[in-house]
Amino acid sequence: MICIKQVKKREIFSFKQRIWKLFNKKKGYFFKQKTYHFEISLEDKRIGYMKIEIIDNVAILDELIIKSEYRGKKYGHYAMEFFETFAKEHKCHKMRLKTNTELNTSAYHLYKKHGFKVEAVLKKDYFNKDWVILSKFIGKSED
Repeated sequence: MICIKQVKKREIFSFKQRIWKLFNKKKGYFFKQKTYHFEISLEDKRIGYMKIEIIDNVAILDELIIKSEYRGKKYGHYAMEFFETFAKEHKCHKMRLKTNTELNTSAYHLYKKHGFKVEAVLKKDYFNKDWVILSKFIGKSED
């Protein structure tokens, strides 16, 4: 009889790593994945946070948040410029992120200003709202 039970990450992590490594090797996938966390600060004050993942040559902006009292002051633009520079330094050909146009209108417009285009729509996803995946090609593979 099969049993499925919830476990803590540390209890399953090494098994998960081994089984995915074997699966990917068998399929011929040899990608690297790394996660980076960044503090955004202004004069020693922490005003925001970014989380970027690099998976195979795609940079994913997984999280970006600026404290409300610092929004509308171009710090989001600096963060997006940092994201693109970071992606290029890591030899990425594509940048990707996800947002909700209704719940986070200002972020959506920020991403569009930085050249991101809608690639997909996730219908009735989180909070039963439509979310968009936006991307921007930055390397030679802009097909």
